[in-house]
Amino acid sequence: MNPSLNKMLEDSAGRYLADEEKRALLEYTESLPMRLQVAANVQKIEDKALRKAVEQIRQKYPEFYKARPESGAERTLRDFSLVVRHTVLAMICADRDLQEDRLLTWLGKMLSGLNFTAQFNRDSYIFVRDQLKAALPADNYALLEPYLNINIESLGSIYEPQAATA
Repeated sequence: MNPSLNKMLEDSAGRYLADEEKRALLEYTESLPMRLQVAANVQKIEDKALRKAVEQIRQKYPEFYKARPESGAERTLRDFSLVVRHTVLAMICADRDLQEDRLLTWLGKMLSGLNFTAQFNRDSYIFVRDQLKAALPADNYALLEPYLNINIESLGSIYEPQAATA
């Protein structure tokens, strides 16, 4: 659940919720069915959309897959899937810090250690975002978009080693 709602509920122990607190809780719960529907729709289209994003990377960065001929595409697909699933969870929870806290900080360090560049990551997650946008209904995408942009901002601003290769 949203961390501000969690804190609000913890803080309300021993008293009744104030009107403003009730409104915040109702707003969150009223939108929960839609957010769960978005998650179900992403699950349905995830593999196809992410494979298209991998193909876009292959076209823009052919040298990346030449250096990783057997495992590059599958590892990229695995990473995309992990990021998208955390993105969807953050959207369900309405928690803009969740994906950063649980995944993106760690993944950014790993990608930096593997000499991935910020530009490569930025392009990769723009491709992911754009493929999801193309595959989802507009109202679904609108709920997910802010969280997809977090991926682009976070992974697109990683520390770049001196001899970056991707």
